Amino acid sequence: MENRTNSAQWIIPFLFLACSIQFVCGKQSTRQISMEYNPGCPKEICSTSTGNTSINLIHVMAKNPYNNGHDIHYVWSTIGSPAVLIAYTVKSTEIKIDWAKFISDNPANSITFDPEPFYTSGMQLTHLIEFVDVNDTARLNSSAEIHMYPFHDMLWDSTSWVNSEKSDGRVNFTTEYGTNTNGSILLSFDAGKSKERISRLPFLMITSNSSAVDLALHNLSTISNHSRFGLEMMFVNSYTQKPSKFKSYRSIDDEYCPAVFTMIDVNLYGEDASNGSYCQFRPVCYVNPHRALSGQKEVQYYEFVQASILPHGILTAFYGEQDINIYGMNITFGQKKDGFYVATQFTSWTSTFGFGIPPVEKLSLAIIMIISVGLGAPVVLLIFGGIGVFIKARRKQYSRLESVKQDIIT
Repeated sequence: MENRTNSAQWIIPFLFLACSIQFVCGKQSTRQISMEYNPGCPKEICSTSTGNTSINLIHVMAKNPYNNGHDIHYVWSTIGSPAVLIAYTVKSTEIKIDWAKFISDNPANSITFDPEPFYTSGMQLTHLIEFVDVNDTARLNSSAEIHMYPFHDMLWDSTSWVNSEKSDGRVNFTTEYGTNTNGSILLSFDAGKSKERISRLPFLMITSNSSAVDLALHNLSTISNHSRFGLEMMFVNSYTQKPSKFKSYRSIDDEYCPAVFTMIDVNLYGEDASNGSYCQFRPVCYVNPHRALSGQKEVQYYEFVQASILPHGILTAFYGEQDINIYGMNITFGQKKDGFYVATQFTSWTSTFGFGIPPVEKLSLAIIMIISVGLGAPVVLLIFGGIGVFIKARRKQYSRLESVKQDIIT
């Protein structure tokens, strides 16, 4: 009993040290987040007194704390199709928006940066997909009844946004009106200040070079009790010399998202791996507002294909006629025998979109230490136990020899 107590007293400080090292080594330089809502927009265009609540554009500056560092600009908007634009720039770069042109039928090049960014990319939500899954396969196929609802036909209201030193800069957009959807669609963006886990399932890693994108579908009308929903997304990359790639990989680590070993990466390459961008997500969604493992369902993902046309939005306003790579992919929410969307009338999903190399999921130092202690302690005990038995046997044999010698002498 005493030995067990001594072992516990030794292991606890050891694990505390491991967690401390994990915390210190995992820290990343913190960016200073500042936000602007409809920057420079004339009152006659963006004044809320006109009731025009669909003019929503947030410019986020993620400033590098070092003078020789580079800044990251995010532009989030629900004008047209909801999208996020990311730009990697020198310090003191300014965004410029020609608002009259931006809201016109030809918004090309109405958003610019001065000086020009080193690299840009974008992610756009183009359609909400509804399909009737009569056979309960949870897969989108050509035989299903499919309805596509363009996001650019929906009106959005910027319900809340936070800009403070204590906040990562969270912005919520909620639909005021959606074609054939009723209910509400909530779209949220978070800008990362430093490397850390998002505080909600599936606990994705967000860094000082990335932002989180959350989507929630609440009380949407359905055309059938067997309906499921999904998303059509598009990705844009300013570097055209190397094609973008979609990668699904498995890991032994499910520390933060139990029973889910798959991670999805969309890699939008730059001149080298560290100068590109990415979208990352776990293939899971949640069917209750309060995310819990009991409400965790699968996300189905489909072919990553090259596209040619972007719907109206901030990406067309920035890229215009530039030579860019455009890719599209679909995801759908739900799994077999889950009761379809009508079971809870709620679905939420999270991804991250950022600059650089996507974070790789791996076992934390604390878990490695626990495994090492768990596996190592029995081995150590066996070794020292064996040595103890050997020494005891040798002593016993030695004492017998001494006894024999004494008998011979006498």
